[in-house]
Amino acid sequence: MGERLAYLPSAGLCLLLALLWTSLESRRRQLAIALLVVVVAAFGLRSIVRNRDWKDNLTLYGAGVGAAPGSAKMHSYLGGAYLLNKQFDLARQEFQTALRIYPEFPDTIESLGLLESWTGNRAQAIRLMETALGMSDRKNINYDYMAMNLAAALIEAGRAQEALTILDREIADAPQYSRAWSNRAVIHLQRGEIAAARDDAQSALRSDPANQQALGVLRKLGETNPVPYLR
Repeated sequence: MGERLAYLPSAGLCLLLALLWTSLESRRRQLAIALLVVVVAAFGLRSIVRNRDWKDNLTLYGAGVGAAPGSAKMHSYLGGAYLLNKQFDLARQEFQTALRIYPEFPDTIESLGLLESWTGNRAQAIRLMETALGMSDRKNINYDYMAMNLAAALIEAGRAQEALTILDREIADAPQYSRAWSNRAVIHLQRGEIAAARDDAQSALRSDPANQQALGVLRKLGETNPVPYLR
């Protein structure tokens, strides 16, 4: 009997401890849930604040420059946003800042070349574009874009043969790139090479039916409703 009486308090104590542990675990769970709510709310608030930066590229990249003033890419991206907004002086400042930080950044050199082209400094534009293309290869996602910008600048400068060399190489390496075909079609049209101009314009439209340059070439050749010919 004494042993049984001694056992009962021990069992009661275990039950009491179990109840206390359950209560403690419940409080821990409540605390954990409360902390999770706070963290989610904090991230939500941060997202709301950050989304204000994303309302346009100027605001986004401006915030990026403010957060990382030593980043060449951020200055270059902000310069690109200014360029698209035709704020040329501000764009030039950002490109020059990016190049002071990282002089060997071909994408920034290319962007500065575009700015010079858009502001009428053709010779400087070509020099910068040639430099950017020479520093790049096909590992650069913008390589084809750089090549086409240089070819277009050379065509405008009356240096069609140099442009043709670039376009022939580009078409051989990236035959699906519509802009290369349409730029070459323009050269053929300028030279009076009608059949070649039509073929290249049609090749451009097979890759991109909305290529306005190719459509323009075909309209000049007398096609009032040009559509790509399928081969």
